[in-house]
Amino acid sequence: MNTLVANSSAPRLSWGAILAGVSLSLVVYLLLGVLGTAVTVTLASPTDPGSGAGTGPFTGIWLVASTGAAIAVGAYFAGRFAHSHGALHGLLCWAITTLLTVYIFTSVAGSIFGLAATAAAEGLMLAPHALTWAAWWTLIALVVGAIIATVCGRLGYRGQLHVFQDADGRTEVFRS
Repeated sequence: MNTLVANSSAPRLSWGAILAGVSLSLVVYLLLGVLGTAVTVTLASPTDPGSGAGTGPFTGIWLVASTGAAIAVGAYFAGRFAHSHGALHGLLCWAITTLLTVYIFTSVAGSIFGLAATAAAEGLMLAPHALTWAAWWTLIALVVGAIIATVCGRLGYRGQLHVFQDADGRTEVFRS
Protein backbone atom coordinates (compact mmCIF):
# COMPACT_ATOMS: atom_id res chain seq x y z
CA MET A 1 0.00 0.00 0.00
CA ASN A 2 1.40 3.40 -1.02
CA THR A 3 0.85 6.51 1.02
CA LEU A 4 0.96 9.95 -0.51
CA VAL A 5 2.47 12.54 1.79
CA ALA A 6 1.98 16.05 0.46
CA ASN A 7 2.09 19.46 2.00
CA SER A 8 -1.54 20.44 1.49
CA SER A 9 -1.17 23.44 3.78
CA ALA A 10 1.25 25.12 1.37
CA PRO A 11 -0.22 28.36 0.02
CA ARG A 12 -1.36 28.33 -3.57
CA LEU A 13 0.03 31.81 -4.13
CA SER A 14 3.56 32.70 -3.08
CA TRP A 15 3.98 36.46 -2.75
CA GLY A 16 7.67 35.95 -2.04
CA ALA A 17 8.08 34.29 -5.44
CA ILE A 18 6.12 37.07 -7.14
CA LEU A 19 8.10 39.85 -5.44
CA ALA A 20 11.38 38.12 -6.31
CA GLY A 21 10.25 38.01 -9.95
CA VAL A 22 9.18 41.66 -9.86
CA SER A 23 12.54 42.68 -8.42
CA LEU A 24 14.43 40.78 -11.09
CA SER A 25 12.20 42.20 -13.83
CA LEU A 26 12.74 45.78 -12.68
CA VAL A 27 16.51 45.37 -12.44
CA VAL A 28 16.78 43.78 -15.89
CA TYR A 29 14.47 46.45 -17.32
CA LEU A 30 16.64 49.18 -15.76
CA LEU A 31 19.82 47.65 -17.17
CA LEU A 32 18.36 47.26 -20.65
CA GLY A 33 16.83 50.75 -20.51
CA VAL A 34 20.20 52.29 -19.66
CA LEU A 35 21.83 50.27 -22.45
CA GLY A 36 19.19 51.41 -24.96
CA THR A 37 19.58 55.02 -23.86
CA ALA A 38 23.37 54.83 -24.17
CA VAL A 39 23.16 53.37 -27.67
CA THR A 40 20.54 55.91 -28.80
CA VAL A 41 22.48 58.87 -27.41
CA THR A 42 25.63 57.55 -29.06
CA LEU A 43 23.93 57.18 -32.45
CA ALA A 44 21.87 60.38 -32.24
CA SER A 45 24.14 63.13 -31.04
CA PRO A 46 22.25 65.82 -29.07
CA THR A 47 24.45 68.52 -30.61
CA ASP A 48 23.63 67.49 -34.18
CA PRO A 49 19.97 68.45 -34.92
CA GLY A 50 18.78 65.72 -37.35
CA SER A 51 20.99 62.85 -36.23
CA GLY A 52 18.14 61.07 -34.42
CA ALA A 53 15.63 61.29 -37.25
CA GLY A 54 15.46 57.55 -37.99
CA THR A 55 15.65 56.15 -34.46
CA GLY A 56 11.88 55.97 -33.81
CA PRO A 57 11.20 52.44 -35.14
CA PHE A 58 14.35 51.09 -33.47
CA THR A 59 13.29 52.66 -30.19
CA GLY A 60 9.94 50.88 -30.44
CA ILE A 61 11.56 47.56 -31.25
CA TRP A 62 13.98 48.05 -28.35
CA LEU A 63 11.06 48.84 -26.02
CA VAL A 64 9.32 45.59 -26.94
CA ALA A 65 12.52 43.51 -26.81
CA SER A 66 13.78 44.92 -23.50
CA THR A 67 10.34 44.67 -21.90
CA GLY A 68 10.00 41.09 -23.12
CA ALA A 69 13.45 40.11 -21.82
CA ALA A 70 12.90 41.74 -18.43
CA ILE A 71 9.48 40.15 -18.01
CA ALA A 72 10.79 36.76 -19.16
CA VAL A 73 13.50 36.76 -16.48
CA GLY A 74 11.17 37.87 -13.69
CA ALA A 75 8.29 35.58 -14.67
CA TYR A 76 10.58 32.58 -15.07
CA PHE A 77 11.93 32.96 -11.55
CA ALA A 78 8.50 33.76 -10.11
CA GLY A 79 7.31 30.47 -11.59
CA ARG A 80 10.48 28.72 -10.42
CA PHE A 81 9.97 29.76 -6.80
CA ALA A 82 6.22 29.06 -6.87
CA HIS A 83 4.69 26.18 -4.92
CA SER A 84 1.98 25.77 -7.56
CA HIS A 85 0.51 27.59 -10.57
CA GLY A 86 3.73 28.83 -12.19
CA ALA A 87 1.94 30.55 -15.07
CA LEU A 88 -0.24 32.53 -12.64
CA HIS A 89 2.84 33.61 -10.67
CA GLY A 90 4.49 34.74 -13.92
CA LEU A 91 1.39 36.69 -14.96
CA LEU A 92 1.11 38.39 -11.55
CA CYS A 93 4.81 39.25 -11.73
CA TRP A 94 4.14 40.92 -15.09
CA ALA A 95 1.11 42.80 -13.74
CA ILE A 96 2.90 44.21 -10.70
CA THR A 97 6.03 45.03 -12.72
CA THR A 98 3.88 46.85 -15.30
CA LEU A 99 2.03 48.86 -12.65
CA LEU A 100 5.26 49.82 -10.87
CA THR A 101 6.92 50.77 -14.16
CA VAL A 102 3.98 52.95 -15.19
CA TYR A 103 3.97 54.60 -11.76
CA ILE A 104 7.71 55.29 -11.92
CA PHE A 105 7.56 56.62 -15.49
CA THR A 106 4.57 58.85 -14.83
CA SER A 107 6.20 60.22 -11.67
CA VAL A 108 9.39 61.02 -13.55
CA ALA A 109 7.48 62.39 -16.54
CA GLY A 110 5.33 64.53 -14.23
CA SER A 111 8.45 66.04 -12.70
CA ILE A 112 10.00 66.73 -16.08
CA PHE A 113 6.79 68.21 -17.49
CA GLY A 114 6.36 70.29 -14.35
CA LEU A 115 9.78 71.84 -14.93
CA ALA A 116 9.34 72.43 -18.64
CA ALA A 117 5.58 72.49 -19.28
CA THR A 118 5.67 74.96 -22.13
CA ALA A 119 8.44 73.23 -24.03
CA ALA A 120 6.82 69.83 -23.54
CA ALA A 121 3.43 71.07 -24.74
CA GLU A 122 4.99 72.54 -27.87
CA GLY A 123 6.92 69.33 -28.47
CA LEU A 124 3.80 67.21 -28.08
CA MET A 125 1.90 69.38 -30.56
CA LEU A 126 4.70 69.07 -33.08
CA ALA A 127 4.89 65.28 -32.91
CA PRO A 128 1.42 63.67 -33.01
CA HIS A 129 2.75 60.98 -35.34
CA ALA A 130 5.45 60.07 -32.79
CA LEU A 131 2.85 59.87 -30.02
CA THR A 132 0.72 57.54 -32.13
CA TRP A 133 3.64 55.21 -32.73
CA ALA A 134 4.65 55.36 -29.06
CA ALA A 135 1.14 54.34 -28.04
CA TRP A 136 1.10 51.39 -30.49
CA TRP A 137 4.59 50.20 -29.45
CA THR A 138 3.54 50.42 -25.80
CA LEU A 139 0.41 48.36 -26.47
CA ILE A 140 2.46 45.75 -28.33
CA ALA A 141 4.99 45.62 -25.46
CA LEU A 142 2.18 45.09 -22.93
CA VAL A 143 0.50 42.29 -24.86
CA VAL A 144 3.79 40.57 -25.67
CA GLY A 145 4.85 40.99 -22.03
CA ALA A 146 1.69 39.29 -20.74
CA ILE A 147 2.15 36.36 -23.11
CA ILE A 148 5.85 36.02 -22.28
CA ALA A 149 5.11 36.22 -18.54
CA THR A 150 2.57 33.43 -18.69
CA VAL A 151 4.78 31.16 -20.79
CA CYS A 152 7.97 31.83 -18.81
CA GLY A 153 6.18 31.41 -15.50
CA ARG A 154 5.00 28.01 -16.68
CA LEU A 155 8.48 27.10 -17.98
CA GLY A 156 10.05 28.07 -14.67
CA TYR A 157 7.57 26.10 -12.60
CA ARG A 158 9.17 22.88 -11.34
CA GLY A 159 5.98 21.19 -10.23
CA GLN A 160 4.47 20.33 -6.92
CA LEU A 161 6.54 18.14 -4.61
CA HIS A 162 5.08 14.67 -3.93
CA VAL A 163 6.49 12.12 -1.50
CA PHE A 164 5.39 8.46 -1.69
CA GLN A 165 6.07 5.99 1.09
CA ASP A 166 5.40 2.30 0.62
CA ALA A 167 4.66 -0.34 3.27
CA ASP A 168 8.36 -1.19 3.60
CA GLY A 169 9.19 2.42 4.50
CA ARG A 170 10.90 3.26 1.21
CA THR A 171 10.39 6.87 0.19
CA GLU A 172 10.19 8.29 -3.32
CA VAL A 173 10.15 12.01 -3.97
CA PHE A 174 9.19 13.58 -7.30
CA ARG A 175 7.66 16.71 -8.76
CA SER A 176 4.61 16.77 -10.99
